[in-house]
Amino acid sequence: MGNPCRSADPDGNRFPCRSALRREHTHPMPNPSKRRPVNLSLVALAFLCLAFPFTAVSCQTAMGSISAEFTGYDAAFGGAPTIEATEGMKEPKSAEDNGVSPQPLVILGIVVLALGIIPLSRSRANPVFGIGVGAVAGVLFAAGQLSMRSTVASALADDKDLKRTDPYDLIESRYGFWLVLLVTLGLAAYNVVALARARATAVPPPQTQPPPTP
Repeated sequence: MGNPCRSADPDGNRFPCRSALRREHTHPMPNPSKRRPVNLSLVALAFLCLAFPFTAVSCQTAMGSISAEFTGYDAAFGGAPTIEATEGMKEPKSAEDNGVSPQPLVILGIVVLALGIIPLSRSRANPVFGIGVGAVAGVLFAAGQLSMRSTVASALADDKDLKRTDPYDLIESRYGFWLVLLVTLGLAAYNVVALARARATAVPPPQTQPPPTP
């Protein structure tokens, strides 16, 4: 019995029908649900890294040395830094003595990540949305870090013991900031790859009619 999915031309030559060709050349679409755990893991990792030191200040005075570290959450909400001072150096008694004002750009970065949790948790999450969340959050955190450095530098410039020192030389971006920037931009890059792969597999290659077989 002949193959029902084959047809013949007037000369009796048989060739596969169009439906068979479509099945042969159409590639399976990638499963969007596989991106969900990766997206959510990256967002959760970004929130975790915000608890690490973002900005550090270290200075030397006539009475000794003192250093202060601000986490990402300290920068966002004006929290008190972690302070270490040499023996005999007087530490501030309250957050107001060495704290900074809340940084709106860092807060916006946190809000963008938070708003992206529910859409990115859906099985059919659009990778374009993941690109936007990662890229926008990364830019906001980078801009917020610049604003944080400017705020701390302005406070140091008012210290009479540091008049001969460039305040920016005393400020350092710590590993927490770089990790958050890496994770958020990694979220965007991961979804760029997912979008490119989805577009590549969604379009089947052009169909060509096989040559007649004797």
